Formats: sequence, C-alpha cells, structure tokens
Amino acid sequence: MQYHIYHAVKPIFEAVESQPRQYVGYVEADTLNEAFALSQNFDKSWNPYNPCRSTSVGDVIHATDGFHLVCGNGFKKLNY
Repeated sequence: MQYHIYHAVKPIFEAVESQPRQYVGYVEADTLNEAFALSQNFDKSWNPYNPCRSTSVGDVIHATDGFHLVCGNGFKKLNY
C-alpha cells in the first residue's frame, strides 16, 4: 500500500495540526509504523527522487483510511 508523506514547511517539531505542509513523496509499506520507519534517512535519503529530511513529529502520513499526524508517541488520526 502507498503511504503519502507531507512534511511541515517550517517544522516546529510539535504535533500541531494547523502548520503548513508540503507533499514530499510516498513509500510502499504494510502499516503506518512501517511507513514512518521507511521515511527515515539512515545511510541515505529515503526518497531518491526528492531528497528531503526524515519524517518526524508534526509531519503527516496519508493512508487509505485518512491522514495521520506524527506525534511524539505514535500517531493521531486527523478529521480532514
């Protein structure tokens, strides 16, 4: 399944729902947790077509069941 990743434009690294975000790419994963893990920069950029930072608190991951805000401990499903 594809999980689409949106990074905060000017991250404040808090789980703030209203901060502006931009689409940076997608990963193929089986779960939301796996999508988060695959969007981390360990040895190289997770997205070779659009090199960007790792996904972190305040970013959003879009799955088939909706949008999920990355929090300090897990995810919060958003109502939009």
